[in-house]
Amino acid sequence: MLGSGVAFALLGAGVFATLPLPIGLRLLAAAIWLIGSVASCVRLGRRYRGIAGYRVYQDGTAEIVRADGRRVAGRLIAGTFLLPGLAWLRVGVAGSGPVAELVAGNLRTSQQWRRFQVICRHLAAC
Repeated sequence: MLGSGVAFALLGAGVFATLPLPIGLRLLAAAIWLIGSVASCVRLGRRYRGIAGYRVYQDGTAEIVRADGRRVAGRLIAGTFLLPGLAWLRVGVAGSGPVAELVAGNLRTSQQWRRFQVICRHLAAC
């Protein structure tokens, strides 16, 4: 995800070159776009390193297991997207913004992934 974010940030900066504006404004807009994109990538990277795993329960509640072992309670929220081998997991946490992560699993070999699929299909959030 981080690689595609960088690619789209650069692509977005290139779009500013095609705008019918003076060169100074185009460079300023591209610089602001890149600064915002870099800040987003840094936030994503920090959050990714801070999470060791997720645990989803059958009622839609979830726990985020942090890298230091602490567990934070949350809940699956709208925007969680599910495919047979891939899911975009969104967990709402009280007191902070939602956590979102792309997760993958194998239905044939992972009992946990099968359980997650069943839980998600029975919740309105997925």
